[in-house]
Amino acid sequence: MAGNKRKIPETKPFHPSAVGIYVAYDFEYKINQIMEINSAVRGWGEQLVRASIMGLPQDWEVALVFDWSNGFWDRMEKKFNHIPWMRA
Repeated sequence: MAGNKRKIPETKPFHPSAVGIYVAYDFEYKINQIMEINSAVRGWGEQLVRASIMGLPQDWEVALVFDWSNGFWDRMEKKFNHIPWMRA
């Protein structure tokens, strides 16, 4: 039916197959803040990062609020080095 929204989530929170990213775009300060990322499937985390930053203008920055990744964000910063990165 047109206009109806599904009330069943696509995935269950904390399910091992859950994939998602929590991003806040601050247009005043031109910062893309990445708060959380979760991916149970290898390679999908990188795709989420790519989707959140590839369209940003050159005068924006990426800010990481937390880094408990054991190297994931170091690899992402090297791979997507067209934009400055800040670590909190």
